[in-house]
Amino acid sequence: MYRCVVDTPEDHLIRLFKNYMGPEQLADLIHKHLKNNLSVEERERLEGWLKEGDNREHFTRMTDEEYLLQGLTILHEAELSRESDKSHMDWNGASGSARVLPMGFPIWYKVVAAAIILLLFVGGYFYLSHNRTYNKSRTGEQIVARKNVLLPGGNHAILTIAGGGKIVLDNASNGLLTKQGTTSVVKLSDGKLAYNGSTEKASTTEYNTISTPRGGQYQVELPDGTNIWLNSASSLKFPTAFNRKDRSVELEGEAYFEVAQNASMPFYVTANGVRVNVLGTKFNVNAYTDEPNAKITLLQGSVKVQVDQAGSLLKPGQQARVVAGKIDLIKKADLDEAMAWKNGKFHFNNASIETVMRQLSRWYDIEEVRYEGARTANTFTGDIDRDYSISDALKILELSNVHFRIEDKKIMVLP
Repeated sequence: MYRCVVDTPEDHLIRLFKNYMGPEQLADLIHKHLKNNLSVEERERLEGWLKEGDNREHFTRMTDEEYLLQGLTILHEAELSRESDKSHMDWNGASGSARVLPMGFPIWYKVVAAAIILLLFVGGYFYLSHNRTYNKSRTGEQIVARKNVLLPGGNHAILTIAGGGKIVLDNASNGLLTKQGTTSVVKLSDGKLAYNGSTEKASTTEYNTISTPRGGQYQVELPDGTNIWLNSASSLKFPTAFNRKDRSVELEGEAYFEVAQNASMPFYVTANGVRVNVLGTKFNVNAYTDEPNAKITLLQGSVKVQVDQAGSLLKPGQQARVVAGKIDLIKKADLDEAMAWKNGKFHFNNASIETVMRQLSRWYDIEEVRYEGARTANTFTGDIDRDYSISDALKILELSNVHFRIEDKKIMVLP
């Protein structure tokens, strides 16, 4: 005699959790996913869980920005009024219509969702938004928070292929994305974009462009093995195969290069009127058009910086600053400052408030920075993690006697 056992949906989900992880572990993985901080192993584990049952639907709900923001808002208001006991926090709903967790969902869902919201709240990852003014420190300083959220940037980019087609890389699945001539364009499991060329030479040269938005960054590996990290609000135009006597790319914005050595085929970077000649090396190019100068910083190897007829050969640890067509050689460069963005930090060394706000604007996608009253003459020195919320970053800056007000995606700088 055979006995047929029919699983209820709840039984199925419980079994899945036993097979993969508990609620705390799942919440931690989703939290890291939201911060673009998953390791390859963790990403594979999360993707495996998503393939089971209705998990992808639950995942979509638990990572919805508005849904998380409601939960964060309730947590924040509960924290503000904890001493006076004026706020009651209910994971099934709060303050009338502001429902956080859908009714009728399994208990594991509510546990995981609550844990995710708590992790985000404790980590300060989201900028808590309310249409109200609240005290932000014991000194009584105040900051206005609106409904728009200024989040730290992440791995976001668009690939424009030859012919004009566009691929949103952060939404694309891992694996083969397209073929460009003799080259396969692949998104790897760690999110990096890679160009795998064949030994056969293409009959024509095709160009692709990878562009990061404000609040984006991305890594790409070219067909020759050169690795490039793009900072926010930047773009790189490059051939899908290097069939000529040199390897030439065009940069707008900022990027860090680790160039594969090939003495018979020099590597050239053109950016904002500056040309960098490379054999095999590691260097950073900062050539934003809204910065007062372009900076080429050499970490390893040798590069030659050229502007019109002028040229300067850099040694490791040196930096070339280009202003109005002239090259200024800095023999002892601040390498921490040049490489901070790639290492997940802002690094300021006697930086003006304008310099600081330009960097914050690109990373947090701030629409406008407005200076009210006299601008501070103070300079800023120190590090801020790039995964901090904008409110936490501004709190650190306020230690230098400058103040801020946030309205939507605009920041007012106050004396």
